[in-house]
Amino acid sequence: MGYKLGGWRNLADLFLADLFLKAECPLCQRPASTEPGHDCFCQDCQRQLYRCRLHQPSKFWQPPLPVLAWGEYGGTLKRSLAALKYHNQPQVARLLGRYLAEAWLDSPAIARSLAPPLIVVPIPLHANKQKQRGYNQAELIARAFCDRSRLPLVHGLRRDRATEAQFGLTPEERMQNLENAFCIDAHFKKRHATATVLLLDDIYTTGTTARSAVQVLRQGNISVGGILAVAKAVQHHG
Repeated sequence: MGYKLGGWRNLADLFLADLFLKAECPLCQRPASTEPGHDCFCQDCQRQLYRCRLHQPSKFWQPPLPVLAWGEYGGTLKRSLAALKYHNQPQVARLLGRYLAEAWLDSPAIARSLAPPLIVVPIPLHANKQKQRGYNQAELIARAFCDRSRLPLVHGLRRDRATEAQFGLTPEERMQNLENAFCIDAHFKKRHATATVLLLDDIYTTGTTARSAVQVLRQGNISVGGILAVAKAVQHHG
């Protein structure tokens, strides 16, 4: 069963609706668990999802572009993100955002290393893409993340140029695809000029999208502390 976010006034309405609608697991369509903390998943799928977590989420928090990721991109986590992005299952963002927040809260040294105040800025979608999808998955994850972490959510970037999907493009094509795609929101610098930005996205693969957004912010003299991602592609050697 899918939801169209435009039919609900806000995320609170969306989450409350889960109590009144007979929810199905977005991955297997079996009845979702009613146990606290399972959200929209059945117990089996949530167990499989949790196996995708990285045992050291802060492992990739290192220059030149620090990344904090909750899980490895693959398996049930990849399927969950596909359900969120392509199969009209925005409620999936609630659990993924909470997991990412737990990874953040379990890495207090990262927060201490960054100059306050910290703000969370989700990677934006182009208006046409967001209208087609009904929501921006990064924003939904960011809302759940901020609810748990107590960091403020700020819409600091716009995506003014429509781009192709990055999947299947070469590194050079990816960079060209995102050239001049992002710009800083007009009111952002006035209100948050001294803040340290944590950019949040659903997936970090090659990092091209994140680097493009970081470049725009830094050109505007805005400090970027690093990237928050639910899933990161991990290369296994040997």
